[in-house]
Amino acid sequence: MPDSHILPVTINGIGAVMYVDNGCTSCFIRYERAQLLGMLWYMVDRLNVQLFMWSQVKIFHMYVVKNVPVQIKGGPLFLLNGLVFPKGETPSHVLDIMLDNGTLRKLGVIQSFHRNHSTLYFPSNDLIYASKKEDCPMQYVIKGYLSSPKVATQVIIHMDSGASTLFVSKRCMSLLNRTLPPRHINMLIRNKLWLHTNGLIKLAGNNAHDIVFGYQFLSRNNFILDYKNLKMYLKVNGQYYESKLSAELVALNEGKENK
Repeated sequence: MPDSHILPVTINGIGAVMYVDNGCTSCFIRYERAQLLGMLWYMVDRLNVQLFMWSQVKIFHMYVVKNVPVQIKGGPLFLLNGLVFPKGETPSHVLDIMLDNGTLRKLGVIQSFHRNHSTLYFPSNDLIYASKKEDCPMQYVIKGYLSSPKVATQVIIHMDSGASTLFVSKRCMSLLNRTLPPRHINMLIRNKLWLHTNGLIKLAGNNAHDIVFGYQFLSRNNFILDYKNLKMYLKVNGQYYESKLSAELVALNEGKENK
């Protein structure tokens, strides 16, 4: 993940950064960083959590922290809920503190992607409290139609700023009648709005979604995501078009440890 997608914050009087990843369904935190920032003082429970990662499924015995005060530089103070990995077990792709889509939604954030960075817009600088009701883990997706040699087929497209580029699944490859990722893809995003992709396209590690829009693709095409209102804005030929995002429920498979 590029440095352009980090958010400066202060936690317990100590400066830190959060990595903005709208593909994460919960705020994941490295143990060492949580310990340094005093976040483990806010631990309320431990859970066995089964995580579905790119190419594997793994269970972690996570620390649950709640109502951690986080001051965003130039933004609001809010109370963060998160999951801390056990010491020495954090996956390599988790960078310190991952700012997830649930927190972005709670904060009412609008994220605007640009060529080399993204900008977060907050509706208020007032204290934002953690929700008393647990938020269901969700992924942001849109439905589109893939232009293939056979027939235009509906596909599920996942927004994931934690992914590097544009990814296609094996199912998508089959629809395109290809054995290697294509160089270009044509997709119908909404009525009469075609998106012609370019740049690096990689094979996804699973078939959870047909196509994944990573941060390079989102930035190159100047996407704007309104997390609270489930809207996406796409710039084509100098004009912005609005489309509805769908919130796809995700099962984290959390369970308390049997003592």
